[in-house]
Amino acid sequence: MFFYLGQGTAFGFASARLIRRARARTFHAILRQDMSFFDRDEVTSGSLAAFLSTEASHLAGISGTTLASILNSCATIIGALAISISFGWKLALVCASTMPFLLACGFLRIWVSFGWIQDDIISDTWPFIA
Repeated sequence: MFFYLGQGTAFGFASARLIRRARARTFHAILRQDMSFFDRDEVTSGSLAAFLSTEASHLAGISGTTLASILNSCATIIGALAISISFGWKLALVCASTMPFLLACGFLRIWVSFGWIQDDIISDTWPFIA
C-alpha cells in the first residue's frame, strides 16, 4: 500500500516536471520562429496559447499513471515468472505460454488509445502541420 503511494507520488512529480520542461521548450521554439511564421492567418496568439496548454498536457496521459501501470505490469510478469520457476518448470511453462496473449492485448489497447489521440491531435493542430 505504501509502495503504491510512493509510486504515485514519484510518477506525478516526474510527470509535472516533464510537462513543465516540454512547455518551456515549446515556448522557446515558438519564440525562435521566423517573422513570416507569425504572419500566417492560422497562427494567432490564441491558437499558440491553446497549443502550449493542450499539447504539453497530452504528455500527462503518457507519463503519469500510464507509465506507472506499464512498469507495474512488467514487475508483475517478472515476479510471476520467478515464483513459477521456483515452484517448478511446468508451471513456468504454463505461465510463459500465456504471456504472448497478454502482451498482444496490452499492445492492442495502447495502439487503439494512441490512434484515437493521434487523430485528435492531427485534427486540432492541422494548421501547424501544413
